Amino acid sequence: AHINDALSMTNTCIDSLKDWALNGFDYKISWQYATFLYYLSNIIWKKTGNSEVPVKLFLLNKAINSLELFYEIELPQKFFLSHTPGLVFAKANYSNYCVFHQCCTVGRSSEDRPTLEEGVILYPNSMVIGKCLIRENTVISPGTAVINTDTPGNCLVFNGKGKNPIIKEISEYYADRYFIRK
Repeated sequence: AHINDALSMTNTCIDSLKDWALNGFDYKISWQYATFLYYLSNIIWKKTGNSEVPVKLFLLNKAINSLELFYEIELPQKFFLSHTPGLVFAKANYSNYCVFHQCCTVGRSSEDRPTLEEGVILYPNSMVIGKCLIRENTVISPGTAVINTDTPGNCLVFNGKGKNPIIKEISEYYADRYFIRK
């Protein structure tokens, strides 16, 4: 009963991506199938209030794609799971045009959860943990941890010495490398 809605959401997501928009949904492409399974579990949970099938879909997605993306998490209409292995998503605030590469974590610290504004890019092995406001067009470099820290937006974030990351201003909107923004 909910497959068409999940397919519609999946296609909206895929159609927003430069390199994938013309080809449509293909279940044999792992990140697309992972996106579909997430949307299906989320839609079923929201429309029925029953968690039995959403839990099974979550576990299937985790087993097939090594993806920790629970059905209660609210991802936006337009995002990109570049490579799914090792991705972990906490219940946080997510905006459109975010990109998640392999082994990224968006996590909480106690009850503090991050907010990711539009156009945030997390490169492999990066983390956003705790009370963070990751402003629009923030690019978190590989292996960088942002913990209980805000970013100014329009920036690259690198590992710094100690707890403070190094932040460099950018003028390019990095999400435009991936998305067709309308």
